[in-house]
Amino acid sequence: MDAHYGLLLKKSWRDFKNNLIIFLPILFGILFVIGLLILVGLEIFIFAMLGVRSGGDWTPGLFVLAAIIGLIDLVLLILLGGAIEGMNIGLLNSIVSKKKATTKDMWSGMRRFTFPFIRYQLLMLAAYLVPVIVVAGLVLLALLASKVFAIVIGVIFVGIYILYFIALSLLIAIGLLFFLPMLSKGENSSVVQLVKQCLKYAKDNLSHVFFTWLIIFAINLVLGIPYNFTNFGLRFSSLMSTPVLITLIALFVLFFIASMIIGLWLRIFLFNAYFNAELKKL
Repeated sequence: MDAHYGLLLKKSWRDFKNNLIIFLPILFGILFVIGLLILVGLEIFIFAMLGVRSGGDWTPGLFVLAAIIGLIDLVLLILLGGAIEGMNIGLLNSIVSKKKATTKDMWSGMRRFTFPFIRYQLLMLAAYLVPVIVVAGLVLLALLASKVFAIVIGVIFVGIYILYFIALSLLIAIGLLFFLPMLSKGENSSVVQLVKQCLKYAKDNLSHVFFTWLIIFAINLVLGIPYNFTNFGLRFSSLMSTPVLITLIALFVLFFIASMIIGLWLRIFLFNAYFNAELKKL
């Protein structure tokens, strides 16, 4: 595939400037997190009113109630995260295909893509966790036979899992790079089929997928250097003079805002690299 990545980056920057609505899901995300934190605070307050203190006073009934509430909070967090990502997917598709996105595209994206995205995340989580559960089960079985045998089995399988973890992470990072753009087309609601389709696309267009990933990785890496440097410096704030500390905080805020802008630009670039890979001119 003969893609002109410079043009795609320029188009993506123009698309970003013409669609500042892309910040709206971030705002909703902040509001959702604040709302969830308030809810958790109320839950802690209710348990405190019931006389529960950390480290004691936990009856079996209260423990079960806390577990149920914690599970509900986790489900809410997953749903909210999926909803925000659904908004983003709807906007990104419209930005690169229609040049102008609206709030209608955002809400439509939330309705159409929230649950497919959550299923995808759960599938990826299972890909990481199922082998861990299997290995843990094998080690426990080996422990019934011999402690030494269990240690040997554990070391071998941990080494195998580390290699598996690295291979899976590379597969997801590169092989499934274009999963979200493919999902945004709305042509297939089966996450498993989309994963297969995405892997086939990566196999057939390996150089395009790799160079797209490399550009995104390189820009994030370069941007991350000053951001991480200032973040690290703030850990020693107690040793700094006030002017130096204020300067460092200002730089941290500046780099944080820059990283957010660059992150959105690169997300648009990812969608452009899939939908407009044959772009020849602006």
